[in-house]
Formats: sequence, structure tokens, C-alpha cells
Amino acid sequence: MLLDVKKISEHVSYTYFQRGRAYYSTKMVSAVTIDNNSITGKVRGSRQNLYKTSIFFNKNEIIDSRCSCPIGRACKHVAALYLEAMDVFPHISSEKQSIVLFSESNVFKPNKVVLSEKAHKMAILFGIIVFFIIFFIGRAIIGPTRCSDGWNSPSIGRQGACSHHDGVNYFPSIVVTFLSLGAGTCSYVFLKEKMSKNK
Repeated sequence: MLLDVKKISEHVSYTYFQRGRAYYSTKMVSAVTIDNNSITGKVRGSRQNLYKTSIFFNKNEIIDSRCSCPIGRACKHVAALYLEAMDVFPHISSEKQSIVLFSESNVFKPNKVVLSEKAHKMAILFGIIVFFIIFFIGRAIIGPTRCSDGWNSPSIGRQGACSHHDGVNYFPSIVVTFLSLGAGTCSYVFLKEKMSKNK
């Protein structure tokens, strides 16, 4: 196994690499162990939570990572652990690590932030829950479906029930449905972005 800072910069996003470097520099990583296929350790988060973090290898390549933080993988804690391992185990680190790691002119290509599957499902579930809450509240507010002239009857919904009252007025129901969809979608996006920041 050969540790190279370029590999971790390609595994995590640019933002997470920079945050991980700050964690490494401020000694937030501890209990680092290494074997032929993995690196494990503990990384203290910004809120003093201690996260168990692991990086997995196939020969010299990173194939996956895991972290007990909300992001779940490829996070700033993973980056911090990797950089700490390079420092703790210099015999398996690239000779140019210190030059590459601390060079201000060195800019890595940003990668897309990847949420863990669990976090993604949580965001979807949150959006669905918000959709149904807004939908049922909206339906309760507008009341039962009425004819276009305001007439109401238990037979509305059956063929011809509003034929003499300018037809069925579906507009309030359509508005409520679209508002519910918008609220659910915004809630999903909000939670996903909040979790991706991993604050």
C-alpha cells in the first residue's frame, strides 16, 4: 500500500479535502491503525463528536470509505484520517507528500459530494412526509369539492353531478396538490443540502 495525497483528493470533494486538511492540521485524528487493506481511526468533529472512520484499499487504490458521521463516506473525516496516516506511517507515503499537501498553488479538481444511501433515503422520506402533511392540511382548509358556482352535494364526483352548475371546480384541489409537491420537493432539497454540508 502506497499513500499519496492525490488519491484522497480524488476520493473526496474539494471542500471535504480542505476541511479534512484543517482537521488533520489541528490534531483531530487519533487511534490510527493500518493493515494491508484498510486504515481505521477516530476523528473528532466540529461539535466534538468522535467518529469512527475507515478507508478501504485494493492494492494501492482507494475503493471505498466509511464514517459514522451523517455523511457516511468520502467526507472530511475520511480526508483527515488519510492525511494523518501519511504522517504516522511515512514509510508507506509518497516522498512528495509534504510538498503536495501544503502547497497553496496545488488545486485539486472538485468531485461531486456523495451522500450515503441512508442519508439520501432520509431526505426522500422527509420530503414525502412534508408533502402529505401540507396536502391533508390544504384539503381540510378548502373542504369538499364543489361545483363551479359553489353548489355542494354528496353526489359530486359522479358523472353529471355538476352538469347544471358550470361543472366541477377542481382549481382548489389542483392548487393544494402543487403546493404540496413544491413543499415536499423543497424540504427534500433543503435536508439533502444540510446533510451534505456535514456541519
